[in-house]
Amino acid sequence: MSDIPIDAHGVPDAQHVPEAHGVPPDASSAASGPTEWIAEVIEHLPDAAFVIDQDKRVAAWNRACEEMTGIRKESLLGRGQHAYAEPFVGEPRPILIDLLDAPCAEIEAHYQHVRRKGLTIHAEVFLPRLRDGQGALVWLEAAPLFDRQGRRRGAIEVLRDITEQRGLEKSLEDSRERLLRVQRVARVGFLDWDLKSNTIFMSDEACELIGLRPEGQIATPDLIVRTVHPDDVAYVGESLNLAIQGIKPYDIVHRHVRPDGEAVWVHAQAEVSQDQTGAPARLLGTIVDITQQKCVEQALRENERKYRELVEHANSIILHWSRDGRIIFLNEFGQRFFGYAEAEIRGQHVTGTIVPDTESGGRDLRPLMDEICKNPAAFEQNINENMRRNGERVWVAWTNKVVLDQHGQVTEILSIGADITARKQAEERLEMLNAELEDRVRLRTAEVAASNEQLRAKNSELKSFAYTVSHDLKAPLRGIAGYANELDRKHRAGLGERAQFCLAQILTATSQLDQLIEDLLHYSRLDAETPSSTEVDLRSLVETVLRGYQRAIAERHVEMTLDVPSLRLYTWERGLIQILTNLIDNAIKYSSKSNPPRVCISAIELDHAWHLAVRDNGIGFDMKYHDRVFGLFNRLVRMEDFEGTGAGLAIVKKVVDKIGGKIWAESQPGAGATFFVEIPKPSGEA
Repeated sequence: MSDIPIDAHGVPDAQHVPEAHGVPPDASSAASGPTEWIAEVIEHLPDAAFVIDQDKRVAAWNRACEEMTGIRKESLLGRGQHAYAEPFVGEPRPILIDLLDAPCAEIEAHYQHVRRKGLTIHAEVFLPRLRDGQGALVWLEAAPLFDRQGRRRGAIEVLRDITEQRGLEKSLEDSRERLLRVQRVARVGFLDWDLKSNTIFMSDEACELIGLRPEGQIATPDLIVRTVHPDDVAYVGESLNLAIQGIKPYDIVHRHVRPDGEAVWVHAQAEVSQDQTGAPARLLGTIVDITQQKCVEQALRENERKYRELVEHANSIILHWSRDGRIIFLNEFGQRFFGYAEAEIRGQHVTGTIVPDTESGGRDLRPLMDEICKNPAAFEQNINENMRRNGERVWVAWTNKVVLDQHGQVTEILSIGADITARKQAEERLEMLNAELEDRVRLRTAEVAASNEQLRAKNSELKSFAYTVSHDLKAPLRGIAGYANELDRKHRAGLGERAQFCLAQILTATSQLDQLIEDLLHYSRLDAETPSSTEVDLRSLVETVLRGYQRAIAERHVEMTLDVPSLRLYTWERGLIQILTNLIDNAIKYSSKSNPPRVCISAIELDHAWHLAVRDNGIGFDMKYHDRVFGLFNRLVRMEDFEGTGAGLAIVKKVVDKIGGKIWAESQPGAGATFFVEIPKPSGEA
């Protein structure tokens, strides 16, 4: 067996397997398989192996192959038709060993990393059937078998389960990658200084960190020293000497200067190892980029400086005191405000120095410190009276922030105060003024109430008087009118021309006075009426009112336009009739001299009310008299031009007020007028 060459995998070199002694090198001998001693070698190979003859019949199936596949050799020996493939791939088909006959892309597609070396073929493949169905990553090698005359007698395929090997290799690679990643993320560089050869190996991160990449990553101490910041060279050299001599560990912070001029702060640590004689042999160290940390530290120092300046020069009292009420710190503003020097106030109790025992109002301030510590949330904002060194009382608004220890107990309190003495004094003056004002308001309210009561009495008396006067005037007026009418009917022929003129004037005056008295009575009676709401069909109501004006409309040739939908209103029907009657009467009257007279009545429904409008093309009026036209007996025209008493719009205004509506007008002289009425909807309907 010593004459059989063994390759790197422990497999007999298939190209040099000798011919079986005593067996002629013909096809029949090849078909009978390898000689017994060669079969024995294959049987005991550590890797799975099988042999096929020239007819692709299984000639050998070793024990390792049985263990890998679970298939005994007795079930395969002598079988052809690719039976050797079925234990591995689950079906009889060409596999790697068949590539020895001729290249085939279809077969190679099943494998990874197919490589050829001479007559030998190597590959890797994952076989799901192995390891009880868990699958295994397998390395394979196939080679032809020749006899001593160089004639091919068959082929051998060797298989090795490399699943665990690959797993270990991947774990090692992952560990290496993690280490490199950690070094990159943490910017940790590694240096190995051989003190004997005076050479230094630098890791990739070390080279990147200081911007130095020597050939082979091997540098000399002089080369590295040239990258050290000039101000740190002596310090670095002294620290290295002390470390090599074993006097002091090498653990320092210094700067390197990169080729682009950027200064990099590093934290360098190293350990010295000795040789067998105890002499220093190597220095192994790391350098960590702490530039960002240094920048943060510098920023913190700058912020601390600014904060200190802010605290010292702030226009607020900044007080720091302990749990037991002792003053730890009081800024300059606070010292000036209370009148104490720093040495005088530090360590003193707040009560009795800047806080009096009691406020001017009598509140006891001695328990206040304990209350703030016991219930910080209730005293985040606090106002109390304070005391200056000279005894002067001042008011300060405090914002308190407690500092807790690891157990959640209050240890210190930070208080920021603002002087509100002037504000408190102003508030006190304001309270006095408010009290005085309230007294005046109460007095004035009483006076107004008395005046209102007197006014209501006067109004009631006036209304009663107006009604009485109007009623009492009716009787003598009817007598005058009766006698005048009798003179006109029975004695007109005996009267002279002047007498007839005077009689006509008497009749006209009595008629106007009668209408005036009637309107006054109507106006007075409205105060006593209580509106009662009913459902009203607006269009039907307008048409009813217009029927009373059919003769006047026809005689004056009025063009009447009606744009009123059949709206259902819930309002005071008698009051609405009065509104429509007076507005329509005015529109017909004041447009009578237009050619032709035009009157338009329209209505729309809104969310909260109904809008009614009566428009004419009559004489109009100047809007500066808008409010005056709704006054009682206020006329803008002469009696000779248009008849009337001037009470119509006043009555309309009173009715609209009683139903809670609104009335207004738009007009221009000579361009007509439009009167708008807004009738509110009941609260449940709006």
